[in-house]
Amino acid sequence: MTICCFFFISWALVLSVHADDRPNIIMIMADDLGAETIGAYGTQDYQTPVLDGMASSGVKFERAYSTPLCTPTRVQLMTGRYTHRNYIGFGQFPVGERTFGHQLQDAGYTTCMVGKWQLGGDHETPHQIGFDEYCLQNSIMPEKPFDRKTRGWERFWGYPVIVANGELYESKNSYGPDMLNEYACDFIRRNKEEPFFLYYPMILPHSPFVPTPLSTDGDKSGKKISELKYFGDMIEYTDHLVGRVLSTLEDEGIRDNTLVLFTGDNGTTYPVKVTKPAPEGFPKVDGIHGVRHIEHLEEGKARKPKDDFEGPLTRTDRGMIPGGKDLMSERGVHVPLIVDWPRYRKNFQQIGHTNTGLVDFTDFFTTFVELGGGELPSDRIQDGKSLASALKGESDVTDRDVVFCHYWEFGRKQEAAKTSIHEARWKLYDDGTCYDLANDLDEKKPLSRDDLSSADRDTIDQLQNRMDTILASDDASMAAGTAATSETKPNVVLIFADDLGWGDVGYHGFDDVLTPNIDRIAKGGVQFSQGYVSASVCGPSRAGLVTGVYQQRLGAGENANATGYPDKVQPQFRMSGLPTSQPTLAEILRPHGYRCGMVGKWHLGVDEPLRPNARGFHFFWGFLNGSHTYTEWQPVFAERKDKWPVFRNNKMLPATKDIYLTDEFSDRAVSFINHKPDSPFFLFLSYNAVHHPWQVPDKYLERTKHLAGGEDRRFFAAMILAMDDGIGRVLDSLDQAGVADDTIVIFLSDNGSPRGQGLKPKPKDNAQPRGDTVMSNPGPHRGFKGDTYEGGIKVPFTMRWPAQIAAGSTYSLPVSALDIVPTVAATVGVDAPEKGLPFDGVDLLPFLQGRRGQDRPHETLYWRRDNDYAIREGDWKLTWNDASGDMSIKLFDLSEDPGEYQDLAAKRPKLAQRLQDKFDAWDSTLPNSKAWGGPGNRNYDYAKGSRRGVVEHNQNPNKVYPGKVR
Repeated sequence: MTICCFFFISWALVLSVHADDRPNIIMIMADDLGAETIGAYGTQDYQTPVLDGMASSGVKFERAYSTPLCTPTRVQLMTGRYTHRNYIGFGQFPVGERTFGHQLQDAGYTTCMVGKWQLGGDHETPHQIGFDEYCLQNSIMPEKPFDRKTRGWERFWGYPVIVANGELYESKNSYGPDMLNEYACDFIRRNKEEPFFLYYPMILPHSPFVPTPLSTDGDKSGKKISELKYFGDMIEYTDHLVGRVLSTLEDEGIRDNTLVLFTGDNGTTYPVKVTKPAPEGFPKVDGIHGVRHIEHLEEGKARKPKDDFEGPLTRTDRGMIPGGKDLMSERGVHVPLIVDWPRYRKNFQQIGHTNTGLVDFTDFFTTFVELGGGELPSDRIQDGKSLASALKGESDVTDRDVVFCHYWEFGRKQEAAKTSIHEARWKLYDDGTCYDLANDLDEKKPLSRDDLSSADRDTIDQLQNRMDTILASDDASMAAGTAATSETKPNVVLIFADDLGWGDVGYHGFDDVLTPNIDRIAKGGVQFSQGYVSASVCGPSRAGLVTGVYQQRLGAGENANATGYPDKVQPQFRMSGLPTSQPTLAEILRPHGYRCGMVGKWHLGVDEPLRPNARGFHFFWGFLNGSHTYTEWQPVFAERKDKWPVFRNNKMLPATKDIYLTDEFSDRAVSFINHKPDSPFFLFLSYNAVHHPWQVPDKYLERTKHLAGGEDRRFFAAMILAMDDGIGRVLDSLDQAGVADDTIVIFLSDNGSPRGQGLKPKPKDNAQPRGDTVMSNPGPHRGFKGDTYEGGIKVPFTMRWPAQIAAGSTYSLPVSALDIVPTVAATVGVDAPEKGLPFDGVDLLPFLQGRRGQDRPHETLYWRRDNDYAIREGDWKLTWNDASGDMSIKLFDLSEDPGEYQDLAAKRPKLAQRLQDKFDAWDSTLPNSKAWGGPGNRNYDYAKGSRRGVVEHNQNPNKVYPGKVR
C-alpha cells in the first residue's frame, strides 16, 4: 500500500512538473505591418525600442512570410493549413476547422483571443473555435442592441465598439487599442498560475491613420480623417502596447517561461490612392504579381469619397520601400517575426540573435502544439513545420525548405487565385515566372526558365513539383497515404512511345537503332512477344490503355476531334475524348494514396473536364492534342495545332522556342520521381517521340551516324535515342531513390510503324503489303499504323517489376495494353472500377508467375478503328483493311504465319464466317463514336439475324465495303 501511494504521489509530481514546465504562449500580430517598419529590420523613420530590445535578447527571424491580406493570413495562422485547403472568403472562418486554440485547450491551456476579429459568425463563434474567452473589435455582434447613431463601428477614438464574451466592453479608456490591451493584461494577471495561451491580433497600425494617445496633435474625437503623418505614431504606439504586455509579465513574475512572439499579418498598406504625383521612380502599376494597382490622381484633382489616405513609404538601410499589402511580392508577404523567451536567452548569446531560416504562418500551429504538449489532428493535413528548436536557440535555422503562398483577394473567385513558392534563393509563381531573391529581393527582374542555368532550372523544376503536390494534396489522400505506408504498394511508371514500330528496339534483334535503356527494361523483366495495343492510332490506343476497357465501348474509338477549339468547335465535339464516366488509372490509384503525374502527350480530350488534372492526375506537364512540334509552343489554341500550348497543370506556359520536347518530358519525369519517392506514385510518361515532325538535336544525330541504313533511318534512330536517353535517366532516378525493386516499369508503343515516312517522303503505296519503310520498321509484320494487321497493332511491350517478375523472361501468349490497368489495380486490391464499365483487360501477374498454368489471358481480342477491324481467337485472326492490298476479308493462322503472308479465308470459309459473326456480334453492341459521329463496320441488325457473308464479300472485295465511318 505504501508503494502504491508513493507511485501515485510521484506520478502526480511528474504531471505537476510537466504542467509547470510548459510555457505560457503569447502571439501578438500587428495589422498591416511589413518588416521594413521595425527598427530591428532597418527602418530609419520609426522608433520601436521594445521590439528592438526583444530582438537583441531573443531572436529575429529574417525570412518570415504571411499571405498578402488580413483574413487569409488569420485562417492560415490559426489552422496551420494553406488557404487553398480551407479559405472560403474574406471575413469568414471555415466551419469545422481546428485551430491552435482547440489544440491548446485540449492540452490543458486556458485560451484567450484579444484584438481584431473579422472572421464572421456571432458572439459565440470565438468560443466555438477554441477560445475560453475573448475581447474583440470588428464584426462580433453583442446580444443586446446599442445605438449606432451614437456608437458606431469605430475602432480608435470616440466610442469604440469592443465586445468581450458577448457583452459590450466598458473601460476607463476610450481609445480602442488601449481597451483591448487592458483586457489582454488582465487576462495574464488572472491566469498566471496555469499555462495560458493569449492570441493578440492588434488593430494597429491599420488605416485610417489617426492620432494615438502619444501624438502631440490631431483630432481625437473619433472622426475618420486619415493623415499619413500619423502612420509613424501608430507604429510607435504598437511598440508601446507590446511593452505593456511585457511589463505585466514582469510584474506577475512569469516573464521567464513565457514565450512572446510578435509579427504582422501582411505587408504595410499599399498606396492604393494618393492625391499627389508619385515619388520619382515609383511605378504606376506594380509588378506582374500585384493584385491591386496604384491609381495616381493629378495634383489638385477633387477627391472621391474613399480617396482619404496615402500609403506610407518607409526609409530603410536598403532604400525607400513602399507598402505591399494585397501583393504577392516580398513587399506583401515578408513580415517581421521577433521572439523572446527569457528561459533560453543564453542559447542566443552563443549562436546569435538572427535566424535566417524560412518561416511561414502554418508553422505556428505545429509549434504551439508541440510546446504545449498537445497532439496534431490526425484527420487532416497540417502544413506547418515546428519552430520549437529555433525558438529555444538550439538552431539558427529552421526545418522549412520552402514557403508556399496561395492567395485570392476578396471579391475575386477562387479560380483567380495566385500561387507562389520559394526556397532560400529562388521564387516561382504559378505562371512560370521566377525571381532570384538573392539578387532581386524587390522582384523587379522577372526571369523565365530559359534564362536559367541547367542547375537553376533543376531547382525551379523541383519548386514546381512541390507547388503541384501541395495544391493537389487533400485530407482524403493524406488518410489514404497513411494507410498506404502500413502496406507497401508498388510505384508505377508507365512509359508510352508514339509511333514506334516492332523493329525499332534493340531487344527485338535490330542493330540499326540504339535503345540500351528500353532493352534494360526488357532484360530486367518480361518481354511480351505477342503484345498488342487496343487501337492502331494514337488517341483510341491511349483511351484503352488508361482505362483497361475497350475504348469503342466508351464511344472513344477514334482520335478526339478538336477542330476549331475553343471558339469554333462544333458543339457535339466539345467533349470529344475519353468520357468522364470511365475512371482512369490515376482515378483508381489516387484514393489509395498515390501521387499521380502525367507528362507528355495527352490526346484524350482538350476541354477542361477532360484534361489530366480533371482525370485524377495531381500533376500535368505536356500538351493536349495529338501532334506537336518538338521545338516550340505558343500559349494559344491557334489553327496551327502543332504549336498549341504546353501546359503545367491547367495553366498555359509562356511561348517558348529552342527547346527539345523529348528532353523536356524526360526532365519533368525525373523531377516528379525525385520530388517524393518515399510515397507511392504513378507516373504516366507519354512521349510524342517518335511521331512526326522529324526534328532532333545534332547531339543525337552525331551518336547515330555510324549505324547501318540510310539517312532517313539514322535520323529516326536519333529521335529514338533521345527518348531512350530520357528513359535511362528515369530508371537511374528510381535506382538512386532506392525504389527500383518495388516499382513497376512498363514500356510500350501506342501503335505500329506509320507508312510513307521519310525526310523526303514518297507517295503512299497502299497496294504494297508492307510498303516502303525507310524510317520506322514494322519488322516481319504486315501493315502499318492505322491498319489492324499485325504491323499496326503489335508493338514493343515489356514490363519490369524486380520484386515480382523474373528478369530476362519472355511471355509468348497474346496480351493487351488493356491488361495494364487491371494488373496495377490488383496490387491495391481493386478488381473492378467503382463506376463505368468493368475491365476488359485482366491481371497479368498470375500468368507471369505461372499460377495460371497454360491458361491464356485472352481467348478473344477485338479491334476496330475507322473502317478497319480484326478479331483474334486463339491463334486465328480475321481482319479487313481498306488501305493495304486488295480489300478482301482475310484469315490468318498466326501460329504458322505471324507475318500474315498466307490468307486462308478461301480454304477455311466456315471458320472465317464464324469469326466474322463473332466480331459482328461484338461490334453491333457498340455506341456511336463521340469523336466523329459514325464509325461503321457494324451490323446493327445482327441480333435480328442479318449476317455479313465473307465469301460473298470476297467475290468482289474492291467494290464492297464492310462499313464506313464517315
